[in-house]
Amino acid sequence: MLNDAGYWGYVLDVSWRVVFVTDELRLSHGDTGDSTCVPIGQHWYGVEMVEFRQTAASGSLEMDESRREHFRDLGRYVLAAAPGGRDGLRRVVAPELSAIVDELEPVPLPHVWSVRNVSFAFASTQVPGRTVYIRIDDNDGQLVGVAIVAKPAAGMSQLAAAAAMADLGHLERMRLVERPDRRPGAVLMADLEASTPLARRLATAQYFAFGRRLVRTTDQCIIDEGASSGSSLPKQPVRNPPPRARVSAPRGRCATVSVRSRYEARSPRATFPCASDCNGAPLFTSGGS
Repeated sequence: MLNDAGYWGYVLDVSWRVVFVTDELRLSHGDTGDSTCVPIGQHWYGVEMVEFRQTAASGSLEMDESRREHFRDLGRYVLAAAPGGRDGLRRVVAPELSAIVDELEPVPLPHVWSVRNVSFAFASTQVPGRTVYIRIDDNDGQLVGVAIVAKPAAGMSQLAAAAAMADLGHLERMRLVERPDRRPGAVLMADLEASTPLARRLATAQYFAFGRRLVRTTDQCIIDEGASSGSSLPKQPVRNPPPRARVSAPRGRCATVSVRSRYEARSPRATFPCASDCNGAPLFTSGGS
């Protein structure tokens, strides 16, 4: 269920060993192989998981003191379910945490609890996050595991504003440029003519709505001519693009007939605005190829 819904998540067994990690979390770690690099079967606070988070998933928990404080907070729940009790837990956790085991008092896991003081590395930047722990019981009410669901600190209203209307296919294709590499490409530099008078004629919402529609329509024109735009990357990397793919922006002024007709076709109730009586004059100019 966590996987199908696209969450970042882990599933642990009753002994707090990792048994599952969602695909979205794997992809965020750059883990795209058939088998995951997450140490499945290892204890959540064991040496292998500590090393994994220090490399692929480094965050605030991987600072020594932060990791110890986190274990002091959650270790009481881990101890309550640990096979062999205190001695058994001491044997499976990382050496730096073993001394803390004696400080813990076992507490049964609540059904749900959250941790706020966490962060993770994203694009080489420390990003604050939130984590929710969910107890998993069998039909008799006995603990059988724990689900851990993580997310950035931004609320859903903020995340929705940023990505709810995004083209999922486009977001998936953007993974092609997550890692540095040499890739073919083209750049179109354009300036909307007389944009200041146009902004004065239109309400702010209309002005930016027009700009979004114009960019989408222009992107589609470029794609139809065999090139790729920033919002529509090819589905697979093109090592030796065919001649048709090597389309460069024309020099001088660009004809607006195609863009205008497509814009009005996409928005039949909208008027293709001009800052002045353009009489078919170009709406924007482009730089050289």
